Amino acid sequence: MDLLNDQQFLEYRVKEIEEGVNILRQVGRASDWKPDFFLGAMEMLKRIINLPEKMIPEESHSQREQAKMLKAKGVSLFESRMLRRFLEED
Repeated sequence: MDLLNDQQFLEYRVKEIEEGVNILRQVGRASDWKPDFFLGAMEMLKRIINLPEKMIPEESHSQREQAKMLKAKGVSLFESRMLRRFLEED
């Protein structure tokens, strides 16, 4: 699957994860905050992060490995960007 090797798709995945985290922040700051809301948002983010693996049939082992690598790259890139932003804040 060529999409798994596309740099633009990786960038899209990182932005998708960032938006999921932004939703988590909003849920956590809500005045009517409830644990179930936060748990639901966490479940949504987990499903988004795992989506590349879900796109590939189980019998396609090499493509599933590519999907796992894409997921790991996306999460790693997201983490490094978030850490960089945090360190650059005053």
